[in-house]
Amino acid sequence: MVRNFNADLLVEVTLKSIAWFLLLLVHPFAVGADTTARNLLIAAPEFAPYVSSTLAEGGWAWEVLEAAFEGSDYQPKLQLLPWPRAVRMVEEGALDGLYLANKTAGRERWARFSEPVGDEVTLFWKNRDNRLSYRDIGDARGLRLGALRDSVQMETLQSEGFDAVALNDFEQGIRLLIRRRLDLVLADHHVIKHLLQSGDQPGQEKIIPIFPAVAAHGFHLAVSRQRADNDAVIEAFNQGLERLHLNGRYREIVRRYGLSPETVSFVPSQ
Repeated sequence: MVRNFNADLLVEVTLKSIAWFLLLLVHPFAVGADTTARNLLIAAPEFAPYVSSTLAEGGWAWEVLEAAFEGSDYQPKLQLLPWPRAVRMVEEGALDGLYLANKTAGRERWARFSEPVGDEVTLFWKNRDNRLSYRDIGDARGLRLGALRDSVQMETLQSEGFDAVALNDFEQGIRLLIRRRLDLVLADHHVIKHLLQSGDQPGQEKIIPIFPAVAAHGFHLAVSRQRADNDAVIEAFNQGLERLHLNGRYREIVRRYGLSPETVSFVPSQ
C-alpha cells in the first residue's frame, strides 16, 4: 500500500511539474506576475532641480511623483536617461512612462498625459560679453542658436523657422556659450540656473538669462499607450497630485528645494 501511494504521489507531482513547465513556455511571465505587474518604469533625464541622482530624494518633481502614487496600486521606478533616448524608449513601449514631458500633438499619439505637474519657464541664455540686444524672439534671427535635442524648446525654434544646433545636454549648451560658439541657448530657467550654481566650468559666471521669457510650458507624466492600463495609471496619478495640492504637501516639497510654489506649479482650479 505504501509503495502504491508513493507511486501515485510521484505521478501527481510529475504531472504538476509538466503542467507548470508548459505554462511557462506559453506565458513566461505568469509566475510572479502579481508582484511585478504594477511596477512603473519611468524614464527621465538628469534635470536638476526637477529630477536628479545628485539631489536628496531625487529632486522635487520626483518626490511629487512618488508621493502622488502613495497608497495606489503602482510603484514607480526611475530610470535616468539622456532625453532623446528616454523619449524614444517610451514611444516604442520599452518603458512605461516619460516624466517632465511637455504635451505636444506628436507625443499624444503614443502617450496619455497627466494633469500638469509644474510650469517650465523657457527663456534665452547668453554670454554677457555678447552685446546683442533682445526684445522678443524675432530678434534672434541671424544668430547662432541652440536647444536640447527632441525638446519642446527645439520645436519652438523650428516652428518659428530657426535653424538651431541640437544639444545633447545643457552642459554642452553652457560650454558653447562660454566659448562664444553659440549666441543664444533656449532652455528651462530653473535647470540652467541650478547648473550655473552647482557647476564649475571656467567662465560660467558670464552666462546670464535674457528676459522676457519666450514661453511657459506645463510638464507632465506621459504614459505609453502600449501599456494596457495607461488610463488607470494616469487616473491614479492625477488623483494623488490633486491630494498633494489640497493637503499642502506639494508646497512643502517645493519649498524644501528653495523654490517658490508660485513659480513652478499649476494650481488646480477650485
